[in-house]
Amino acid sequence: MTLEHIINHESSQRILKALLDGEEDISSSSSEWRYLTTRITNQISALRKSGIDIETKTVKVPDSRKYYGRYVLAQDEQNIERAVLLLEKLEEKLA
Repeated sequence: MTLEHIINHESSQRILKALLDGEEDISSSSSEWRYLTTRITNQISALRKSGIDIETKTVKVPDSRKYYGRYVLAQDEQNIERAVLLLEKLEEKLA
């Protein structure tokens, strides 16, 4: 597991920490101010290429016919361990 696919270290670090913390609103609607990116899908793709299994959940917008994708960390022990290790590497890089 390396950082070679990750371009925006701070954004990826924030997203990965939120995934590990089980935050509910990891989506494009909050990505710019919360995760410092306008293209959260690019950051999620880089994390996936780095070995992290991230699921996309489809959420229906209330009182609308619209849907959006919300990202969730796959909850298996090995995936969580990989995510923690990658988060440590990102935090070390940002220190």
